[in-house]
Amino acid sequence: MSRHAEAPEFSFVVRPADIGSEPAAYSLVASPAERAALAARFDLIDIEALAVDIAVEWLRGHAFLRVSGRIRAAVVQRCVVTLQPVRGEIDAPFEILYEADGRGGRDVVVEFEDVEPLPPGELDIGEVAAEEFALMLDPYPRAPGAALEQDRFGPRDEATGAESGVEDRTPADGSRPFEVLAALKRNK
Repeated sequence: MSRHAEAPEFSFVVRPADIGSEPAAYSLVASPAERAALAARFDLIDIEALAVDIAVEWLRGHAFLRVSGRIRAAVVQRCVVTLQPVRGEIDAPFEILYEADGRGGRDVVVEFEDVEPLPPGELDIGEVAAEEFALMLDPYPRAPGAALEQDRFGPRDEATGAESGVEDRTPADGSRPFEVLAALKRNK
């Protein structure tokens, strides 16, 4: 669950104990106020739309609770170079596995890298979706044509990753700095 101290901006609470043997399906659409609050929380210019389809289901005889779904959103972020608005869209699946009692996964091979402990009582799937949404945001949005200054060594060759256009900085006398240091060390 969230480490967010205040009431979540986009909240929809379910009780895992109420989930039966069939998956429970939910469709959540963020209101304008919820979108504005989430935009402030995640330092976005705007969230124009946010919709989430979520399924919650028990696995392995109530040992694990799987929360999976799809997030669709239209966002406006700040360009990391110019700070100009950059529009983006998200349309991506997510899946989280919660372990109910801390004992179920010891002898079960699970296809998830991380299994989180299931919080007692209730699970806020709206907050789960908000956290997954934040992870899906472009961490370095750029406006069209925005570019960072080249680093001091010049551009890199895209194919090899090697620096290109770098001037030869060998001293005029032909000596190599590390060779000079090695010679000094040998002479001690």
